[in-house]
Amino acid sequence: MLRLAAISLLLIASVLSEPRPDLAVPVTIPGVSSGSLDTNGNIVANADRILATLNQFQSIVQSLYYIKTPEYAEVADNFRYVMDSLVEAGSPIFQGLSNVAKISSGNIERAFNGIRSDINYTIDLHEEHMSLVNASRDILGDATTAYFEGALTKLFENLNNITSLLNNIQGAVVQIQQLNPRTQAAVNALLPNSDIKALNAVLRQYIQIADSAIPEIRSVVSRIQTVDGLNSRITTSFEQYRQSLNTYINRTSAPYLQSNVINTLVNGLANLRKQLVERTSKDGVSVATLMFDSNNVLSDAANRTVPVLQALALNISTNFDALENLVKTLRMATDRPHVVLNMTERALNAVIRETSLVMTQRRNRSDSCFAQVNNLFDAIPRNVYPSLSNCLYNTVSDLSAMVSSMNYATGFTRTDMNYELAAVEGCVNMITRYSTDMTKYQAATCLNEARNFISGRRVYVQQIANYQKLLENEVAYSAGRYDYCLANSMRQAQTMINYLRGTFGQCVGMAPAVTPYKFRIGGKVTIRFG
Repeated sequence: MLRLAAISLLLIASVLSEPRPDLAVPVTIPGVSSGSLDTNGNIVANADRILATLNQFQSIVQSLYYIKTPEYAEVADNFRYVMDSLVEAGSPIFQGLSNVAKISSGNIERAFNGIRSDINYTIDLHEEHMSLVNASRDILGDATTAYFEGALTKLFENLNNITSLLNNIQGAVVQIQQLNPRTQAAVNALLPNSDIKALNAVLRQYIQIADSAIPEIRSVVSRIQTVDGLNSRITTSFEQYRQSLNTYINRTSAPYLQSNVINTLVNGLANLRKQLVERTSKDGVSVATLMFDSNNVLSDAANRTVPVLQALALNISTNFDALENLVKTLRMATDRPHVVLNMTERALNAVIRETSLVMTQRRNRSDSCFAQVNNLFDAIPRNVYPSLSNCLYNTVSDLSAMVSSMNYATGFTRTDMNYELAAVEGCVNMITRYSTDMTKYQAATCLNEARNFISGRRVYVQQIANYQKLLENEVAYSAGRYDYCLANSMRQAQTMINYLRGTFGQCVGMAPAVTPYKFRIGGKVTIRFG
């Protein structure tokens, strides 16, 4: 509409630029390039003021190029496009009006037609502008959307008014150009002073509408920037803690579990197996020396006993191998802290979105209420991370202490086997190079009894079974403590999020103090074999 006003001024200026000295320079006409016919000023000043305001529009929305959150980036693009379009389409109109009002010669018809063309182009954009503003209603809210729809409609009507005034002014200019003779009195009689006044009034109206829109535009931009900054800040925070958690697991928890738990258990069992097998094999060798004794009864007893001891050594080795292989499969679910962290992020993002909508829709006290809780958003991931890392640290320490106790428990197997094998060793020790046949018969009987005793006993098998059961129980106990720690961390996160949401909701008068965001974790044993 400003461009139309400028066109009308150009027409007047051209008429005044006729050879007559008193009409050569249009700036001498009040209300055109200088002076004023009333309180609304002149066309040049008003058009220049509008151009400056439009430049402010464009300057304010430039920061919307950098919005990262997809949901708000779309709104920002729509809003920025509307503002940029208003500037790019409107500036030629008002620059044209300002230029026309300043010149004293040129093709008046061409100048006016150019301004009308720019006005028509801008009017054609109105429906698109309204559509884009309305598309942002869910984010900006009804009140803000209605405000900008109203402002755009007023500007649209303003441009239509400029067009009709330009038509009137151009008609007057044509009449002046056709005067013959062209006297000052005749020219003065045809000057479109009322249309010039009306055009300046329309331009002033445009200025008022545009000026009042500036704080509203700043508000929209500021709020979108605020919520986008919050989203980006919290997303970055969670990503950093996620990476820190990965680093902690990869550098500490996983290696510690392997070296201080699994390897310690395997090495303890391997040492015990070695001791038992060596002891059994040594006894077998001692009994084997009696296989060639001249006393047939003794040699026969030895022949029958050696295979039993050999089988015992093999069984011990086989059973311990199986137990060691089981221990090597010990696994700790180090992904579960990530599950808790991810659930916390999703729940917090839901609160952020609610809060963001309250902010962008400019609901009751949203700015001051957000200022009260802003730091709480950062506090949640900052508190959850150390809680989860402590769960990992405490659990591997728990398992390590359990392993030390389990290695002590192997002493029972060692003691039992030592005393079981002592029965054979006592028989062997009865024989010397000077033993009599009676002693050899006695030793043979001893070996037969010891063999039958050991063959009927499975102490080491029971001890290994007991050890395995005890180990499985202890691992289950540690898993229970790990589960509790994760669940406790999760509940604390839930409590903080509910507190944050409730506090903000109460402040703006929209929500109860506590809203139950419920987390659930489970369906998987967190520490297990296999």
